[in-house]
Amino acid sequence: MCITQIVSIDEFTNAVGSDDISVIGFTADWCDGPCKPILQVCDEYSSKNCKINFYQVDVDKQLEVAGSVGIMTIPTTIAYHAKGRKVGEVFGNNVGRLKLMLENLKKL
Repeated sequence: MCITQIVSIDEFTNAVGSDDISVIGFTADWCDGPCKPILQVCDEYSSKNCKINFYQVDVDKQLEVAGSVGIMTIPTTIAYHAKGRKVGEVFGNNVGRLKLMLENLKKL
């Protein structure tokens, strides 16, 4: 798996504040059904595209990170580019929309 775990608010700030494209998946350990397909798609894309950095945040372990973004549901996947500018967002287990967002990110 080529998805980096974010374990602090500083790591999150560095990930979204870079010039690179960062895709952050907000999940939890107990979220198997809806979160697993989303993580599989991100893992698949992460191994194919080195232009996009993939991260995961466990909302139960990183309350400060989840709160700073205002996460209300999981899974939530947010894409950032150019020093924290949000360029995409997918709520819930919407694999089709996630794939579309990831394809669009390749064009940035």
